[in-house]
Amino acid sequence: MLLVSGLVNPSSSNPLVVEMVAEDGQPIGTTRLVNVPPPRGSLLPFAVDVPYTVTKPTWVRLMVSERASRIPGTTHLSSIEVLLSP
Repeated sequence: MLLVSGLVNPSSSNPLVVEMVAEDGQPIGTTRLVNVPPPRGSLLPFAVDVPYTVTKPTWVRLMVSERASRIPGTTHLSSIEVLLSP
């Protein structure tokens, strides 16, 4: 499990999407949806465990995104590379 936590200033009441993707584009961790309260103009904490399986140390891109409510697609995206171990 990888614990992902942070602060978010949501622009909608849509859930956050947390996912891990390998360098070759393959999903490594199960995508999790994190429900946050409706926007209030301040930062709100969130935390979620993302399960994963790797057989050797593997670099992945951890992405946290928010989907738009009126226009389809991603409105906000933050990402960072992390090294996962078996």
